[in-house]
Amino acid sequence: MIDESAREMRTVATTWRRDRRISARAAHLGESGASRQRGGAYAVGMAYNAELADRVRAVIRTMSDAEEKRMMGSLAFMVNGHMAAGVTGDEVFFPVGGGEALDVALQRGAHRLQLRSGVDVPFAALTDPDDDVLADWLADAVDRAWHR
Repeated sequence: MIDESAREMRTVATTWRRDRRISARAAHLGESGASRQRGGAYAVGMAYNAELADRVRAVIRTMSDAEEKRMMGSLAFMVNGHMAAGVTGDEVFFPVGGGEALDVALQRGAHRLQLRSGVDVPFAALTDPDDDVLADWLADAVDRAWHR
């Protein structure tokens, strides 16, 4: 009887933890914008626009071999072992560092990437760029990644 009771308690605890993880994940994805269906671009569990990621992938692969890594709900494109660009939500972001490089990026029309937690990071971001702008930014990003 004790074994059966202990087994039932473990089952209840396991179910509770699983349900809590699922609820937390759903809340996280909702806050990140994954619940905003934009032309069906988001798949369940994705916190980035898959169509935008496809556009980035198509352009970046013409310039260099890029490895894709999923990081914290985003998709990063790695060139020469360094992040060249990434996609989160409806934004393409580029690690430019702080200081002058970020100021130049902001003058070129980007905005500073802000994490869901509200923290600003030294990444420039573009929201839904057209193809020419995207290609220009990705060319610079691949060049930076190769020369780090």
